[in-house]
Amino acid sequence: MWATEFDGQRLDDAPGFFAAFTKERRRSGLDFTAISRWGGADVERLFKGEGVLQLLPERRARLVAVAEAAIERWGGSFANLVAEAGHDAPTVAGLLVETVPGYRDEAETDHGILRFWKLAHLATAMIGERGPALEGLDRFPVYPDYMVPRTLRHHGVLSYAGSLGRAVDTRTLIPAHSEWELAIRWASMHAAERVLAALNARGHGIAMPTLDYWLWHASVLGSNADSMGEHHRTITMAY
Repeated sequence: MWATEFDGQRLDDAPGFFAAFTKERRRSGLDFTAISRWGGADVERLFKGEGVLQLLPERRARLVAVAEAAIERWGGSFANLVAEAGHDAPTVAGLLVETVPGYRDEAETDHGILRFWKLAHLATAMIGERGPALEGLDRFPVYPDYMVPRTLRHHGVLSYAGSLGRAVDTRTLIPAHSEWELAIRWASMHAAERVLAALNARGHGIAMPTLDYWLWHASVLGSNADSMGEHHRTITMAY
């Protein structure tokens, strides 16, 4: 497990990634022009820490591609992206998928095209939280990663078939875009929709981003996180 130190804390998973970028922003300002020029040493500095973080060359290429796309189409400011989208969150996500390399998180299957768009939806939500207001965030599905299905499985909302369950529980690598990986992600989205409908039928009145955050937080930072069992392991840049 990779982890980094931040303000006296050892952080891993998403908190560790946010910490890495926060430290770099404090050091250099962290603008798109600088990122577009990054080499391998810059990414190694960004993700300096303990343990192993896979796909460093791929992460550098993705960060550079995001910066270049943002500069070329939106003048280096996502405020211009929001303006182009008319402050509509689903349109922002669609523009990211259309423009930024790596955001087209889809799979063609016998049942049709599965559109996950995890990074595009998450990036849009973060843009809306930190910048210009967006409408329509409540229309986003759950962000299918590896922690959300872990929580759903722990609470009995998802149940894995024997061979898949054994693979997850023994930390067997599940290839990206394999039938198992696609099934876990798609079932997570469907299950979360059912959970949201059940909660709102009971008068709770919450939106999907709120449920998504609860599912993720419970698995990563919650008091019972260590007792939730294994999550599936896939080497991927999609989440």
